[in-house]
Amino acid sequence: MSAAPAAEPSVPMGGFIRLSEDEGLAHSDVRAIAQDRVGFMWFGLRLGGLTRYDGYELKVYGHDSADPRTLGSHIIWSLLVDRDGTLWIGTEGGLDRFERESDSFTHFRHVPSQADSLPHNVVTSIFQDAQGQLWVGTRGGLSRLDDAKTGRFTTFLRPPVLAGSTSTNTIRSIVEDPTTGLLWLGTSDGLAAFDPRTGAFASYLNDETDPESLTTNPVNKVLRDETGTLWALTEHGMNSFRPSFTRIEHSSVQQPRLSFRHHFPPGDRDGAAQFVRDGLVDQQGRFWLATRGGVLLLDRASGRFTRFGHKRGDPSSLSDDLVHTVFEDRAGTVWVGTYAGGVNRLRSETKPFRIHRNDPADPRTLSEDRVAGLAVDRAGRIWAATVNGLNRLDADGWTRFLNDPDRADSLPNNDLAVVAAAPNGDLWIGSTFAGVIRFDQRHFRRYPTLPVTAPAPSGLHPFTGLQVNSILPDDHGGVWIGARAYGLDYYRDGLFRHYAPERTGPGQTLQPTRNAVFGLIRPDGSLWYATEVSGLVRFEPQTQHFTAYLPPVEQPGATRSLHCIADGGDDVIWLGAADGLLKFDVKRREFVGQYSTKHGLPHESVMTIVRDRRGHLWLGTANGLAELDPATDRIRSYDRADGLPTNVFSQRAGVLRPDGRVFLGTRAGIVEFAPEELRDNPVPPAVVLTELRWIGPPPLDARGERPERVSNIGEDIRVPPGQLGFSLRFSALDFAAPEKNQFRYRLQGWEENWNPTTARERRATYTALPPGNYVFQVQGSNADGAWNNAGASVRVIVEPKLWQTLWFRIVMALGGVGLVVTGLQWRLRRVRQHNVELERQVSLRTAQLQSEMFVRERAEAALRESYAELENRVQARTAELARANQDLQAESAERQHVEAQLRQAQKMEAIGQLAGGIAHDFNNLLTVILGQGELLTEPELSATERDTAVRDIKSAAQRASNLTRQLLVFSRHQAMAPIALDLNEVVAGVIKLLRHMIGERVALESSLCEGPLATLADPGMLEQVLLNLAVNARDAMPRGGRLSLITARVTVGAEHRRQQPRAKPGEYVRVSVSDTGCGIPEPVLAQMFEPFFTTKPAGKGTGLGLAISLGIVLQHHGWIDVETALERGTTFHVYLPSHRGDAADAAVEPEARKCATGSGTVLVVEDEEAVRTLVQRVLTRLGYRVIEATSGADALACWREHQGEIKVLLTDVVMPGHPDGHELAAALALEAPALRIVLMSGYDPGEMNASGGTLRPHLRKPFTADELLRAIEGGGEG
Repeated sequence: MSAAPAAEPSVPMGGFIRLSEDEGLAHSDVRAIAQDRVGFMWFGLRLGGLTRYDGYELKVYGHDSADPRTLGSHIIWSLLVDRDGTLWIGTEGGLDRFERESDSFTHFRHVPSQADSLPHNVVTSIFQDAQGQLWVGTRGGLSRLDDAKTGRFTTFLRPPVLAGSTSTNTIRSIVEDPTTGLLWLGTSDGLAAFDPRTGAFASYLNDETDPESLTTNPVNKVLRDETGTLWALTEHGMNSFRPSFTRIEHSSVQQPRLSFRHHFPPGDRDGAAQFVRDGLVDQQGRFWLATRGGVLLLDRASGRFTRFGHKRGDPSSLSDDLVHTVFEDRAGTVWVGTYAGGVNRLRSETKPFRIHRNDPADPRTLSEDRVAGLAVDRAGRIWAATVNGLNRLDADGWTRFLNDPDRADSLPNNDLAVVAAAPNGDLWIGSTFAGVIRFDQRHFRRYPTLPVTAPAPSGLHPFTGLQVNSILPDDHGGVWIGARAYGLDYYRDGLFRHYAPERTGPGQTLQPTRNAVFGLIRPDGSLWYATEVSGLVRFEPQTQHFTAYLPPVEQPGATRSLHCIADGGDDVIWLGAADGLLKFDVKRREFVGQYSTKHGLPHESVMTIVRDRRGHLWLGTANGLAELDPATDRIRSYDRADGLPTNVFSQRAGVLRPDGRVFLGTRAGIVEFAPEELRDNPVPPAVVLTELRWIGPPPLDARGERPERVSNIGEDIRVPPGQLGFSLRFSALDFAAPEKNQFRYRLQGWEENWNPTTARERRATYTALPPGNYVFQVQGSNADGAWNNAGASVRVIVEPKLWQTLWFRIVMALGGVGLVVTGLQWRLRRVRQHNVELERQVSLRTAQLQSEMFVRERAEAALRESYAELENRVQARTAELARANQDLQAESAERQHVEAQLRQAQKMEAIGQLAGGIAHDFNNLLTVILGQGELLTEPELSATERDTAVRDIKSAAQRASNLTRQLLVFSRHQAMAPIALDLNEVVAGVIKLLRHMIGERVALESSLCEGPLATLADPGMLEQVLLNLAVNARDAMPRGGRLSLITARVTVGAEHRRQQPRAKPGEYVRVSVSDTGCGIPEPVLAQMFEPFFTTKPAGKGTGLGLAISLGIVLQHHGWIDVETALERGTTFHVYLPSHRGDAADAAVEPEARKCATGSGTVLVVEDEEAVRTLVQRVLTRLGYRVIEATSGADALACWREHQGEIKVLLTDVVMPGHPDGHELAAALALEAPALRIVLMSGYDPGEMNASGGTLRPHLRKPFTADELLRAIEGGGEG
């Protein structure tokens, strides 16, 4: 008979918890599972040996051929814990018995020369019958262990049943029928019944001509259920039968007659689920089956199967469909061993949370796991708004409603934020980007919204906000709509009454309608809702009045953000906040309670609240689910360990169905449960000590070894003298949610109070204990708080050192008394002898003293005479030293005076050299200016000659300006004007100048890097650096040579800093100036950048060229490296930081204004008449009216007279008398803030502004007419 399959649930009963290689399992192929008498779980692995599990840690027992005490083989086939608590292991290398006291194994193996040994080393099954007899199934027959001490077995071989078969005696499974005493065997060649009394076998095989015969011959498992029915689980379905015979006299095949009922799991007859490997009937009478198609649960009454299989992407599903074994522990937890997925543990069934998730392969599941809102309609159906569509839950599963571009009446937008059910059956849906949507169970309708999230004034509108996050239908056909920052709307009869977050009148506060989260409508018609910043709000529709109630805060001015709101009944409103749960009394109009993690909440942030039929509150938080009983204030928490899909719950996503079931939305699906079905496990766990660890060198054990860790702890722990300390590890063997178990421990005799700890910190450590006897006690609880108060304990004996023992102290005390008596007697004799000797020595010493006193008196007289003579000599010598010291001080003062005169002379010589050089340059320039100026006065001068003279004068003036800029740079009074430029272009321009400067004897070469070399630099200063270096190179080659300019792009590393302290790692551009001259000697190399230092003859150089060049480069955040070799030449490398921008972005000098004109009155303040006259002429020609003043005081007088006319103040900064330029500008700025003020100076504008305090437009001298005009008009502010 084939059973009808049942629909597979979305998540099986809360799902499975996996234990695989990722968690430390030695291998993923698990063939056998057992639980010992203490409570440890044991896993037999196909290739990983034996593993013990305490809920937290895995201890692996492997095979070591060099150590006979280890496991016989790393391949495990079967496990059994007998009635004495002994663990038996069937391995590929024989039968092993675990010796708990020594943590080792005893082996029973096949010995060919011993007929009473195990018949084969591959042990496939182990069983203990009702009389306590141990039976072992091997690949060589069935064996009975007759003597465990000697390892004597009796083996029973089954007669051949299939021609040519070599696996007749491969026994896969053994079970006893206690009513008959027969053993039923699952073998590779059919089912066999064995009678231990006669040694006879009855074999049953598949017979294709007999429909009631075995479905197939390989039988993997035989089990007996609680009704006495036997089940043969095969590689092709299951066979149930009830034998009628009680004894087998002779071995036979198909006799006595058996009729089998066939049971086939759903799927193809040859499908994976038909291959049944193992099975069990649990404590609740459920029939579990391990198959190659997952785990099956058989309802024997209806013949229906429920399958639990692997789902890709679902971590709570079975880890692998190929299942080897299924096992139930004493607490009723079901364990599953798989082929490639390790061990799976079924989640605790005391917490029956049902999880609704999206399954891409099943359209009857949720469309998306991220749930934004939930609602229940009047028919009791659940509606879920997700970020990918609307979903409805009914008896047949979930129905999805998604946007269909081809249907105008489909859902307009899939990204939803909230859903609410109206009393008339309509659904109102809020979307993130499509406003509000109405669904009448047939068609979706979207209402108009503003084109953007713009504000709208309060009043009636045909539209609502775009982002709707909260909806509350009322009983009058209207709907309240919260549209985030847009505000609050009430829809009825086709219009939206808008309540904007705006002020209702002068002096009024904003209406508290921003980010409303609806809660409830009270019987008096008032609307109550929560907000993010305005607290709890009450709105009275009759009076159109808002009242806000702010939650209490610890710091004045702070606000508390509210996430959700729920009606608590009895005039109570509950509010979930970002920092806890709040209770509000409606009658008293005040907050009367608050709860946080201090009161037991799993997290401060409460995202959703649902009140069940008992009045309990279910709080979805950001870290788990909490149940609050308001009557007792008791809080109970649940998390992923209890079966939740995640600990993070969605905001405002929770409903109570009419049948009392609670639905809560999360980021990983929907949690459904009946609060009454959640129950605590009242059974306390077994508490065990799992490890003793010594601190310091470990002591010797009974086997003469020094193990640092001891797994099997006996009744006593002996701490030898001098041992630093020890630590004890413990566990609570409850596997429902081991990470939530709690512990407390103490060492009696050392401490009175218990030390609480968690599952993460399951260790107690003690050091430097005084000698004595103690008792270590530890108690543990399960995840639901059921405590094992008996716990576990062990006596701790701290052995004293030799000197701390009682007998040692007694012996030492007696010995001390004897020594005291003997010492006293010896002392008395010594005192008498000493007195006699002392009297003799006193007489002798008295005579000696009398003689010594005479000699001493004579010596003292001679000493007094010597002292007087020495005192006279010291006084004379002191006088001589004082006179010598005065002479030295005078000589030192004279030397300092001479050195100061020398330094002054050197300084004056350097300044003279500088003045000479400057005078030479300025004389040349003045000669050009004077000569060309005289030519301009000649009337017969042609226009061409006149233009040439003007250009020469301007060029000479510009060169003079550049010369003063160089001096200011050297004196740090000139600021740079850096722009983005291409170093290659600057070098190319300098090369053109150099061809006329270096002469014919010096060959000029250049090598420019490909592509632009962008850097930020003052082009004039950079040209001066290159000219200075080139001129120095020319002077180093008086007989001719080669001058080279090379550019490159370089990366400077950290190693360069060791050679050049100014270097910083990064990207740089470099120009190198090389010559083939005489080179630089070492002494000169150390001083060549010092100001006024020069090796040139007097009048040939100022000693400032290299100093100015270095100053310019440092101002550009670069540096100069020098490479030189005598008689071979010198290279100066100039490094400048690379600029990421394009050199083409450099500022372009604005074109001169051809016909610029202006208007207005300008007050010009300048003490230098020539400059003042020039400015007056230029401005007058350009259309300005100019008022002239020669000083600050004169300017104030002009201001008083023409205050209403003057629009611009142009003043020199440095002027005699008071006020100066800065003071004048500050005074007039206070009187006329709109007055434009421009400062003139020959100094650095940054330095002048810094000294003046206020940053103002600056015109730097010398300047051109165009620069003057731009400064006046505001286009050239410096």
